[in-house]
Order: sequence, then structure tokens, then C-alpha cells
Amino acid sequence: MREGRGCFACGQDNPIGLRLRFTTEGDAVRAEFTPGVQYQGYDGVLHG
Repeated sequence: MREGRGCFACGQDNPIGLRLRFTTEGDAVRAEFTPGVQYQGYDGVLHG
């Protein structure tokens, strides 16, 4: 997959993006995401 610096999912230059980084594990692709407070609804609740 091509890198898009402004991509919402993986773009490192998108100020409101998720900034995901992908790794491969065998035939699988994995991404981890630690949400910031801008994704919080009520205390302890994540919008999704």
C-alpha cells in the first residue's frame, strides 16, 4: 500500500488523523491505536 502523508488512517502529517503504523505478522497485517482525549466521549468511553 502506498503511503499518503495526509491519509486519515496512517498519514503522519494529518493533524486530526489516527496516525496508525502497520506491521506484518506472517500473512496478517496489524495496527495498534492508542486513542487520545479527542476521541473520548464520556469518561472512559471511546467514540467509534
